[in-house]
Amino acid sequence: MKALNLGCGRRKMPSREDFECVNLDMEPSMEPDIVADFTQQLPFEEGEFDEVYLFHTLEHITKQLHPFVFTVIRRVLKVEGILYLSYPEFSLICKNWLENYKGQREFWEKTIFGRQLYPSDFHVCAVDSVELTVLLEECGFREIAYKAETSLPYNMILKAMACDLPTTRERLVFDEVINTK
Repeated sequence: MKALNLGCGRRKMPSREDFECVNLDMEPSMEPDIVADFTQQLPFEEGEFDEVYLFHTLEHITKQLHPFVFTVIRRVLKVEGILYLSYPEFSLICKNWLENYKGQREFWEKTIFGRQLYPSDFHVCAVDSVELTVLLEECGFREIAYKAETSLPYNMILKAMACDLPTTRERLVFDEVINTK
């Protein structure tokens, strides 16, 4: 099995005998296997991966790039490959900040805006599970399910399966004009 860990940061996944994982990040100081900006393109073949992980990375990418990012991820996943996402549910963290939940206003503010430890460590968009589900369906994913993390119920975990993309005029134009290597 082959997996891709996008925006890995310091959370690199090790490869094992039966599991190869490629850790990719745009920040060289994170020392990933590959330094690349996947909001531009991914340097991999179509259908190369069984799984793609995008853990606490989506909120660091401007929302206008989300359709492109998911289309690129869909391209490198095998049909029936799995995308795993984790992200803070914006409505929940805002509510916790407003209510100063557990007296941790500073923590909730950092959850809203990012820790801001280095240039790409800012949250630049709100993530909403329902809106995200619609976008993933438009980008070629099915069987989408999400739930709150048990220990951190304001963080969501989403699982989506890549499916065959219908051949539409828009898809052909995208593949010819935008999704070229």
